[in-house]
Amino acid sequence: MNTQIVTITPEWAQEILKQNVHNRHIRIGLVDKYAHAIQANQFPLTHQGIAIGSNGVLLDGQHRLLAIIKTGIPLETLLCTNCDPATFTVLDTGSVRKSSDVLRIEHVPNASTAAAAIRMYIMYHEAFDKIWNGRTKGPTHNDIYNYYKSREDEINYAVQKCDTTRKSFRQLSNASAIATFILLAINKNQSVSDIELFTQQLALGANLEETCPVLRFRTAVFNGVLQAGRENKAQLTLASLIKTYNLWRNKNPVRLFRPPSIPPMPVIETK
Repeated sequence: MNTQIVTITPEWAQEILKQNVHNRHIRIGLVDKYAHAIQANQFPLTHQGIAIGSNGVLLDGQHRLLAIIKTGIPLETLLCTNCDPATFTVLDTGSVRKSSDVLRIEHVPNASTAAAAIRMYIMYHEAFDKIWNGRTKGPTHNDIYNYYKSREDEINYAVQKCDTTRKSFRQLSNASAIATFILLAINKNQSVSDIELFTQQLALGANLEETCPVLRFRTAVFNGVLQAGRENKAQLTLASLIKTYNLWRNKNPVRLFRPPSIPPMPVIETK
């Protein structure tokens, strides 16, 4: 890695931003904040600045570059070049970097869904007997990235099935729980045909018996049963999907679906 102090002009900023591939979504408020500081001469030189990877991709600094362009004022800053692209996973400058940003830089399809699903999967195993809220320690960005790399094909499959289901069943909030459920089902050696049929029925709800658990679950979702007054909606959605699948696979009739009492989380039953 090479570092130097440089003065970034608006023209140079525009050239650097051409290398801004799959970075974070732009926060307009942050650009305005930086622009105001530059105009007030209150943006001092610090250890933070612009980082460009050895692959030529901008890793950090897009918001200050946009602020330079907006103000038209050159800014003295630290420029780091030839950086290891993997450091993107630990950068956190100015605006909090999300797990989905970490996956997006790796060209992961539907990175937001993948990151949310992996987070729930890890929480399921590490906080099985806890309520998942802001006080529960969750996985780091590196944990999520490393897990994605360890099961890339399975996660991409789960996310694809999740997105297909969500397109038809838009009423289901926290739909990334579907992808987490699929990963758990794969762990339990559930057949692909069962997973495919279950998610298809979940998506469409067509031609199902009145007491089919999938239909009763869909009715509960339409009635807002999983949403009202709950701080752990994603966790409850995942738990309800597991309960529904167990009932469905065992052909147990249901007249009124009630979400399971958690914690602990339910498990996928095997025959």
